[in-house]
Amino acid sequence: EEHGVTRVGLDELMPQVDLLTIHCPESPATEDLISAERIRRLKRGAYVLNLARASIVNDASGARLVFTAT
Repeated sequence: EEHGVTRVGLDELMPQVDLLTIHCPESPATEDLISAERIRRLKRGAYVLNLARASIVNDASGARLVFTAT
């Protein structure tokens, strides 16, 4: 813990965020990084802003994101 920040994994982070912004390069390691499973872990009303490549967010979960944000 440095500067009052605790590092957590993505799966632990998902249910805590109000706004998730995605900033990462496209690579085999980041393809489907935001999977349908991870999207289900978001709390109701959370927003996702994908500023990375489309392949980072799973296509099936993308449709759910649009629906959830409204």
